[in-house]
Amino acid sequence: MEKLLQGLLYDSTELFEIGPEYRESLIKELKRRGLIDKKQVMLLVDKILEKKQISSIGKIESIKDIVNHESSNMGSSLRMLILTDYIRKEWESNLGKDEVLVNQLGVLPFFEVIRREVAKNKKSNIGNMKIGVLSGSEVIIPSSAMNILLELVQDGKLSFTKLGNISEDEYVKVNVIGHSKIITGAITELFEKGYINILIVTKSLLGEGWDAPCINSLILASFVGSFMLSNQMRGRAIRTDKNNPNKTSNIWHLVCVSPNDLSDQSGDQGLDCYLLERRMKHFLGLHYTDNTIENGVDRISILEYPLNDPNIKKINKKMFAFSDKRDMLKERWDKSLAVYNKMEVVEKVAFANDYVFEQPFWDSLKLSAIAMSISLAWYIIYLFVYIGRVGSKIVLFLAGCFGLAVLYNLVKAIFLTSPIRKLKIFGNGIREAMLQKEILSTENCKVVVEGKTEIVHNIFLKGGSSKDKNDFSMCIKNFLDPLDNQRYILYSEKNKNNRFGYFSVPELFEKKREDAELFYSCMKKYMGPYKLIYTRNAAGRKILLKGRVKAYGNIEKRYEEGEEVKGALE
Repeated sequence: MEKLLQGLLYDSTELFEIGPEYRESLIKELKRRGLIDKKQVMLLVDKILEKKQISSIGKIESIKDIVNHESSNMGSSLRMLILTDYIRKEWESNLGKDEVLVNQLGVLPFFEVIRREVAKNKKSNIGNMKIGVLSGSEVIIPSSAMNILLELVQDGKLSFTKLGNISEDEYVKVNVIGHSKIITGAITELFEKGYINILIVTKSLLGEGWDAPCINSLILASFVGSFMLSNQMRGRAIRTDKNNPNKTSNIWHLVCVSPNDLSDQSGDQGLDCYLLERRMKHFLGLHYTDNTIENGVDRISILEYPLNDPNIKKINKKMFAFSDKRDMLKERWDKSLAVYNKMEVVEKVAFANDYVFEQPFWDSLKLSAIAMSISLAWYIIYLFVYIGRVGSKIVLFLAGCFGLAVLYNLVKAIFLTSPIRKLKIFGNGIREAMLQKEILSTENCKVVVEGKTEIVHNIFLKGGSSKDKNDFSMCIKNFLDPLDNQRYILYSEKNKNNRFGYFSVPELFEKKREDAELFYSCMKKYMGPYKLIYTRNAAGRKILLKGRVKAYGNIEKRYEEGEEVKGALE
């Protein structure tokens, strides 16, 4: 039946002599029952459908918990926005039917879930919450706000109809006569004035420039992980409100981990966690325990891996506790901002020094050992030579020279090949190449390397524009990337059998031969005798294939992330 309906409705419609009206009614009915997802008929409970249902039900329960928690803390001052991806219009006929299981993510399913919670808890704060819906094709308001809305939108451009099986004394559907945009400002005003406490919208509304500075709680029930949309969504809650200068906002990200992933020790916790990490890369915010402003998921220091059931409950409990401390949130922001005299956002790249820097350390020790052996040999010879003869002085002088060589290499091994110095060398060479190619907007910038921990170090560009910082961090990452199919690489014959024999030419310099040569000329001042290799000929290809096995980037990636390294025959 699943295959038959898939062909009948989508894949092979020309083979079935049925009218479009019947086909559309069948699609609508199957969607209403949750049996179609993205033009795919799914009657069997397979793994994909099972995971979708688990994800949906889990997030719906989370939304209920958050709404209950925020309404109990904020009461009538709550202005919550719930952003999601789909309207689920087929769900309208189920509204008001308490016996129907809500197992889909969307505007109307969320409305129904919260409506049931409000009806069930009349004696608590959530029982006083009023819900609204604002989207291009669905507008829902509390019946108590009908007259206010008519005053805001005059000239008889509105009508009201019954909503599913819900009493008209509770909620009504708003129908707009004419251009639908006239309703957006009016619903927003109802929201700001407290006639609506919880507003559910789709992300498409953001593209129309919609704004509501009164928002003090935001639930992101969306799968979006892109930079632009993520910042647009988050921006709706962090806007200042001239009517409430001390406003603070809680932003809730819904992350669902399926039971199959709960015991995963590898850190791979599924699509939702991946999307959260992508979002957090774009956001600057308070660290959860330190008074610093950072981006990335690491600032959420209360996360505990693996994300199994006990850890999830512990994390959520801590999240709710944090969300209660709105006054403390403002104080911590003030303290954190006071630390930064001249605020500057830097794009950091972190490296572990156990891979990057152990080879130069041992090279220096090896040279020290050689110099020491030769020095000792000369001293032994000296013992067999008569004191006072010219030859003995020459032997003594040479022994002293080798002694100094031992001392120099020991100092170099301990200090000069430190992780910070080595990263600084790479960074300064790249900065000079970017200046000569006129990629950087100013010369008033410098490379900074700082020890984040004893084994991890950050490198970034201080000064310059945001684009300068992004370009520099990209060049650093490209330079130490795994060798795969780069057009140009830097190659050291001396180090061809260790991880420091091969480095990538960054993307900003590899498109043209003259740019690659400019990069090479700048880097060799800092790195020593390397060669620029073009990999699109037989000789260069041979070096590239060897580098895939030996290069630092490939070994580092294999150890850190478990990626596969391509061999010479691949």
